[in-house]
Amino acid sequence: MNAPFEVVVGTTDPAATAAFFGAMGFEEVAPGSLRVPGAASGGIALERAEEPGEPPVPFSLGPSAIDVYTRSIDEASELLAATGASLGKIGELNLGPLNLRQRRVLGPDHLPVVLVETESRRSSILDSDPDRLCSEVHSVVWGVADLDAERQWFVARNCAASPAFGFEAPGVSDLLDLPRSPVPARMCMISDDDVGPIRLELMEFPEDPGRRRPGRPVAGIWGLRSEAMSAPGKLVSPESITIELV
Repeated sequence: MNAPFEVVVGTTDPAATAAFFGAMGFEEVAPGSLRVPGAASGGIALERAEEPGEPPVPFSLGPSAIDVYTRSIDEASELLAATGASLGKIGELNLGPLNLRQRRVLGPDHLPVVLVETESRRSSILDSDPDRLCSEVHSVVWGVADLDAERQWFVARNCAASPAFGFEAPGVSDLLDLPRSPVPARMCMISDDDVGPIRLELMEFPEDPGRRRPGRPVAGIWGLRSEAMSAPGKLVSPESITIELV
């Protein structure tokens, strides 16, 4: 399976959602299709939702966030706040050589986007465009109940998968507004062999099984789109990650 090239987002207000992403440098290249100029992938496809989205719930299963790299959380936050977005706490995550500053921002329909500021970025448009503040979609984070089984499902479809690793970091509780800190968590990354965008980050909270977030027709992150290797179709993982093959 090829790496996804765009995230499907359901919204009750496409114009407001386009303006939200526009504050991060996304441009509408066709009706409902948002791209960062110069980026080969990492786009957003907007579709009309029948019901407004729900606020984030701690430990929920399903789509948790769209992650975007930024050179400055402070500058990006100011631009997003001007669109009416709600700014969460900044969480600092230190995992060995990896140091991150992150902030969850809620756009229209409570759409969660996480700004990621780090010197240890994976590949993105920021590598080739020194004047750009924010990247294309770097990854999508998905809460799962059984990380190992979900990881194996993607491996069976010829995706690259990092080893699963566990951690306890107070910064995650700050970022996600969890009820206590620290909280045991496990993660792994699903990608193509080049580990290019869009990556999929699976996250499991082993001690805190949560409820599953609603999907269509409720506004939110509905799934991913990938270029079909043969015939178009649709894949649905055991954790209900929907991947449209086009």
